Amino acid sequence: MEVFGDGVDVFVDDGLEDVGVEFLQDSGGFCVAAYQPGVVDESIGDGLQARRVGPMPGLNDVLFGMHGTNIASYGECSIGSFSVSSRPQPQAALFDLDRTLIDCNSGWLWMLSERRAGRLPLWMTVWGGWWLFRYSLGYCDLAEAYAKAVSRLKGLPEESIRQRTQVWFSEQVQPRLRPGAQQVLRRYRDEGVRLVVATSSSLYAAQAAQQAFGLDDAIATVFEVQDEVFTGRLHASAYGDAKATRAQEWAEAAGVSLQECAFFTDSISDIALLELVGFPVVVNPDRKLAAMASSRGWPIEDWGKSGDH
Repeated sequence: MEVFGDGVDVFVDDGLEDVGVEFLQDSGGFCVAAYQPGVVDESIGDGLQARRVGPMPGLNDVLFGMHGTNIASYGECSIGSFSVSSRPQPQAALFDLDRTLIDCNSGWLWMLSERRAGRLPLWMTVWGGWWLFRYSLGYCDLAEAYAKAVSRLKGLPEESIRQRTQVWFSEQVQPRLRPGAQQVLRRYRDEGVRLVVATSSSLYAAQAAQQAFGLDDAIATVFEVQDEVFTGRLHASAYGDAKATRAQEWAEAAGVSLQECAFFTDSISDIALLELVGFPVVVNPDRKLAAMASSRGWPIEDWGKSGDH
């Protein structure tokens, strides 16, 4: 028996020759790829053959997928003279919110909602939209815009914003969940993986997402509050590199290593956290992140849009 880390045991028959074993990565974590030219039963492209083992509980069937000239096995199965007893999976899965779990930017939805309610002047709606547009193209960060937006909360009671955000999220944001996100969340939940939203949005939006999507924890931007009233200042950002820092703090408190975590995001602004986790996955990425993911061999996934069925 040879052990290849993270609790995955690969049993190799004695006398076996010309056989290779390696790890590949997919959105569910790492899987073991075992290949042996010449093993009969079923041919799966490129002249490689492998034994396909029948339905497995909870898997519907054992799946094979090509990765170069290797055959990837998912779940408990046998390939030739190999027996894979388990596969590593992340201890926790972190998800960006905007354009990852949901198919839009929630900040823009919030501004439109506030504008319709008469709480946001037209000039600031236009100004905020311009900042979000530039951010989507990768031309700026949101630090200045965020600071200006938070300053408008000075003197307001925290509870009023929490309640307002909860109603807004359930009505306007929750329906924008990507169908692929729903599937991934369900699979990880069934497997007992801890689910965490990691967003630069406010803690109130993150907590609303946590409740709406059945998540276990939240990493988000925190506004400063004194005596249950906003001071108009940021307490802790979760944008860009700061999100990576906040995720490290969360992992230490949760007793897990980020190398045991997956992170799903669409944005190049999250590159610092992608580089820290053991299971980086990009979802409907912007052009910069798509190029970087391709060069680094990170999985790229399309989770569809909320209207897709």
